[in-house]
Amino acid sequence: EVRVAKLKLAVSKVEQSLQQQAAKLHDARTKAAKKLATTATRMLAALGFKKADLKIEVRTADLGPMGSDVVRFLFCPNAGQDLLPLDQIASSGEAARVMLALKTVLAAVDETPVLVFDEVDANVGGEIGAQVGRELAALGHAHQVFCVTHLPQVAALGHAHFVVNKTQDERSTTVTIQE
Repeated sequence: EVRVAKLKLAVSKVEQSLQQQAAKLHDARTKAAKKLATTATRMLAALGFKKADLKIEVRTADLGPMGSDVVRFLFCPNAGQDLLPLDQIASSGEAARVMLALKTVLAAVDETPVLVFDEVDANVGGEIGAQVGRELAALGHAHQVFCVTHLPQVAALGHAHFVVNKTQDERSTTVTIQE
């Protein structure tokens, strides 16, 4: 009984310490989420979302290996609409531009050497496509950027171009890449 009591006290102390660390982490995440959302919203305006809003919700939940937070990205592409979870509201083109905005903002503060964008320009064209290309080109000054695109406005700003061809027959699939 004495050993069990000592162990319960030790567990209680560890849990209290973890809760304090989780609270500090929550505060840091909340501050970072606000800054990230504000900066990404400005970037979204440059990508054609003049009245969009992006919020990053950091809610306290049960303590786990990553702290005690649940994070949700809320997005509203147009004025007068409600903020809703990004994964439920955004079209493929909207999601692609939100990801470009987030990656661009985060790339400025991290040391990720290579950024990969797979059709980040989905369902955009014209001037918005050209702006997506300019943002990708700007990222290329500090990072290696690989971008799968079908837009000439985006491809034209790349330093190297490769064509990917996929052929299939009844028994196999072959992918070739040619400069």
